[in-house]
Amino acid sequence: MTGSADHKPADTRISAELWQVLARYRWRIVAAVVLLLVAKLATVAVPLLLKRIIDAFPQGGLPAQLPAQLPVHLLVGYALLRFSSTLFNEWRDLLFARVTLAAVSAYAQKTFAHLHALGPRFHARRKLGSLLPDIDRGTSGIAFLLGVGLFTIVPTLVEIGLVLAIMLSRYAAGFAGIILVTFLLYAGFTLVFTARRVVYQRRVNKLDSTAKGRLADSLINYDTVKYFTNEALEAQRFAAIMRDWREAGAGNQRALFSLHVGQSAVIAVGVGAIMLLAGQAVMAGRMSVGDLVLINAYALQVCLPLNALGFVYREARDAWVNTERLFVLLRERPEISDAPDAPPLRLGAGEVVFEHVGFHYEPARPVLVDLSLRIAPGTTLAVVGRSGSGKST
Repeated sequence: MTGSADHKPADTRISAELWQVLARYRWRIVAAVVLLLVAKLATVAVPLLLKRIIDAFPQGGLPAQLPAQLPVHLLVGYALLRFSSTLFNEWRDLLFARVTLAAVSAYAQKTFAHLHALGPRFHARRKLGSLLPDIDRGTSGIAFLLGVGLFTIVPTLVEIGLVLAIMLSRYAAGFAGIILVTFLLYAGFTLVFTARRVVYQRRVNKLDSTAKGRLADSLINYDTVKYFTNEALEAQRFAAIMRDWREAGAGNQRALFSLHVGQSAVIAVGVGAIMLLAGQAVMAGRMSVGDLVLINAYALQVCLPLNALGFVYREARDAWVNTERLFVLLRERPEISDAPDAPPLRLGAGEVVFEHVGFHYEPARPVLVDLSLRIAPGTTLAVVGRSGSGKST
């Protein structure tokens, strides 16, 4: 990105902009958060009810009068809890959808108006084909970032906290300790490896925009390419960009492979340690089979959100990188703008005068040099010259 804008906007500005969007819809967001907490409470209660259902069955085999001894109320409650968890999550998404849609719409309109306010120098430098992907990814990144903190990271931390509290209140501290250590190892590993991967993601995004820009501009100027028989040259340039894009994408995928394998290893070790400890307690008679099922359910309930949390954090970093490019574009200042107290233009005799005017799109390539001319009212002036001499300018 060129011009007066910085290459990378401060993270604090992006955070401030997102916070303003959230503050504008605060009551809708409060309602969505309440629904989210209710859904999480229902999710955490499901394994507790499952344990009670298992422990309600006789351990020595079921008698013949099975229907009369079924814990029907527990089974119905189990089904209702699972359904309510999904129902409240869907209500939350329905409430928050208006926030993300309004934010994307507002930034798309803001960017559209801003691009029209920029001067011809900016548009002469920038390729339309590379601008459009930046705008598309940037607005999508804003929508993702708005929901990720409220409805993914915070809920996962709340769920892990509730599970740890239940485990500490019902079982030995070793179970909660294993879950906590697993979470800390997973979080630390994810933070380190995701930070390394951001470098690859930025390069992939840049090359992707460059490739789309080259493709769009070449096709827009199809006639010119044909006139000068430059098809082979255009193909070579595009192939070179795609070759760099393939290499960057391969590096990005290698980093992603290391991240996923490491995350899965941490989760597997954590779940294995918990189940080993629980199995020993069952064999020693200190825990029931229902307790074993409960601990296994909570171990998976913590580790699956951890896996999702790793995915969301990675996607959030990608969305942040995409949003950076949009904010750099929005910080590009127009070269010419009306003063706040500018009076309306008063039309006079209609005479147009140029006195020693110079103009360039790029400093190294002047288009007009010391141009002077006078156009009298009611007359027509024809500008004649060879191709590329600056007539359109």
